[in-house]
Amino acid sequence: MGLKYGCPVEDVITGLSIQCKGWKSAYFNPERKAFLGLAPTTLPQVLVQHKRWSEGDFQILLSKYSPAWYAHGRIRLGLQLGYCCYCFWACNCLATLYYSIVPSLFLLKGTSLFPQVFSSFVYPISYQTCLHLISLSRSYTIDFLLVLKRPSKNSCTS
Repeated sequence: MGLKYGCPVEDVITGLSIQCKGWKSAYFNPERKAFLGLAPTTLPQVLVQHKRWSEGDFQILLSKYSPAWYAHGRIRLGLQLGYCCYCFWACNCLATLYYSIVPSLFLLKGTSLFPQVFSSFVYPISYQTCLHLISLSRSYTIDFLLVLKRPSKNSCTS
């Protein structure tokens, strides 16, 4: 149970606020189960639970406890981005809806999802793909060279 109330996901806002005050997180996995909770068992219960989490996370994002500005400078950047990503969970439904509805509509209408090979739209996509592959190959080459040039642990420098 969280300490800060007035939010549907009080455990998230409590965790963020105490970490911003200097507390550190630790993973605890006891052999004996300390707490046994209730989990939704039917689809309507799962949907209600996810709706509550989505609303609560988005409420945190728009409140004064938003990780974007409340946690800035108080916790590490990686942790801050993790909280931000979690709070943007509600916005993820738009991409899920898009990826589930649009391909179905294209298939029903008989329209191709992908551009024709000879259309002008293919050139920018192929250019970006080539650049991405070149940058990946360079980064792997540099990593390989760094591994080869790494000194051994027993070598002494004078």
